[in-house]
Amino acid sequence: MTGNLIDPPQWNINDWVPYRMWRVARHAAQRIRAVSLSKYGLNPPGWRALANIGSSGPLSSKELSQRIGLDPVQTSRAVDQLVRKQLITRRIDQQDRRRVELKLSRKGLKVFNAIAPVAKKIEDELLAGLSSDERRKFARILNKIELRADAMLAVE
Repeated sequence: MTGNLIDPPQWNINDWVPYRMWRVARHAAQRIRAVSLSKYGLNPPGWRALANIGSSGPLSSKELSQRIGLDPVQTSRAVDQLVRKQLITRRIDQQDRRRVELKLSRKGLKVFNAIAPVAKKIEDELLAGLSSDERRKFARILNKIELRADAMLAVE
């Protein structure tokens, strides 16, 4: 028995991979918010939405919601913010009139192109201690973890 009332658990949150990944993501989010987001009046959900549309091209609200991990109401708020700021446009898909397509506007593309290099620099700083080979291995491992997480979420 230690100074605690009970023996220490065999599990420690500081060793838990999801918590460690969250801490890294939180650090990166704080850095990008401090450096760029406030300049453009974006909150983190708005930035994630803008970045996903900018990275992938036109998306539906449902596709965007799945990518940024927000429920439909939160996604709608993020999209509304971006539309008000004239950073994205909404357009009815001509192939499927039930689908609304979200696309970067010219202004949105400029903002995306201004913030993306800052995000890349933050990533480079985070990974600076890894060799090129370690970065490739890490990317492969992270892809496997993401696929497994997606599969686990699909079962819920």
